Amino acid sequence: MKHTLKQGEGVQHDCCAPVETPVVVQQPLVQLGRRAPVEPPPISQSHQHTAVAAASEQNAEEAQERAYRGLMRKFWFAACVGLPLLLLMLAEFVPAWNHALMGWQQSLGLFIALLTLPVLVWSGGQFFASAWHGLLRHNTNMDTLVALGTG
Repeated sequence: MKHTLKQGEGVQHDCCAPVETPVVVQQPLVQLGRRAPVEPPPISQSHQHTAVAAASEQNAEEAQERAYRGLMRKFWFAACVGLPLLLLMLAEFVPAWNHALMGWQQSLGLFIALLTLPVLVWSGGQFFASAWHGLLRHNTNMDTLVALGTG
């Protein structure tokens, strides 16, 4: 900026003189005068506006409550299916149970896959839907990562 100022027309440069920066203060523009009288809105319109705002707020709260209940149903379904499968997986670390389950590994794997498919589709379906929409819009997010990691 100093270089630009030096080259400007009509700019004098003195290396020892202090540089003063002009301060521009804008005064607020105030116009005084008579204004037309403003009438308040009728009470019925004001009440109607308040009632509409309250109804829309109540609808938003109800929608949020429905979404929360839906997510909790999905969670409890996934937990009820997942916990027994977790215990079945941990049974392989018990030496006596590991030998008992050895002959059933392939059948057990297919059973577990079929049992976890509804959890993946219903409880995790929102991640797949969001990842698909993100792919179509060339915009990925954390849902894409979850869908790739679980699907």
